[in-house]
Amino acid sequence: MKRSDQLRKTIKAATELLQINPRTTYTQQAIVERLEWVGYKVSPSLFNVVLNQKEKGSLSSLQKIRDGLDEIIRVELGYYYDEEDGSYIKSDDPNIVLRRITRNGLIEEVAEQINNVKVYSAGRLSLEEKVAFMQDATEEVIFFGVRLRQFASYFTGKKMSDFGVHISGLLDKGVRVRAYMLDPNWDKTSIYFDDRSSALEQEKYSLQSMDTIVKELKFVSQQYNTSKTSSAALEIFTYRHFPQGYYLVVDGHLPNGKMQFAPYLFGLSRSESPVQEILKQDQALLFDKYWCSLQSLIAAAAPLI
Repeated sequence: MKRSDQLRKTIKAATELLQINPRTTYTQQAIVERLEWVGYKVSPSLFNVVLNQKEKGSLSSLQKIRDGLDEIIRVELGYYYDEEDGSYIKSDDPNIVLRRITRNGLIEEVAEQINNVKVYSAGRLSLEEKVAFMQDATEEVIFFGVRLRQFASYFTGKKMSDFGVHISGLLDKGVRVRAYMLDPNWDKTSIYFDDRSSALEQEKYSLQSMDTIVKELKFVSQQYNTSKTSSAALEIFTYRHFPQGYYLVVDGHLPNGKMQFAPYLFGLSRSESPVQEILKQDQALLFDKYWCSLQSLIAAAAPLI
């Protein structure tokens, strides 16, 4: 087999490994980005051509891509290419430490998982703790939940000084406040609650309670957006995906972003779910995973009308 054909075969095998391995599952674009991050920059068009057209790509370009892919696979998966076997094989070195490749260098996953993440095992934080968490927002605060029952109650069941005044303060300094709830009119919303109710009987009544919550949220957003003094707004959206957890995110798109995330555990009420507090500056990789998932959940969200 010609050297160029051998390189193309290896490049395809490496790409497939990075796409299907549970630790990576990278898209082609994500692979190209990581090639650049490890010092083997190639254009997306060249990478695509090498993968799909047999006779394209110089020998030096093919070797460059192969070397870069080998480095990504070695660092992130602990695999190496066995020339005799003609495939990628997992290293049996017990001392190997798998890392993530980022734009800013390598991150050791073990450190990512255990350092600087606060966990509130008891579940939902108090109103005062949430207010303190979002107080230093500069551009955006996101609330993401299922019914937003608790969020609505902060306006309708509390004194203005407990919560509403803080939302007004954020709006006045130009901070967007966006809240996302599961669409009560989506045909799969009832399936979600039916499934939850098999372990928690009170979930049987969750969907019918959403009509009242929707009315409250419409009234609240109208009230705050009428009286605000800046271009920022209190916006309510509905989404159509099965929710996996609760988010409270402050400036998630900025370098100093932070979030509170609580995974929804089956068989437990949502308020009992343990809450993780994650700062982007301390836990960039972990933060980005949750942030990317949230962006997918809200990408097609529609304003509550």
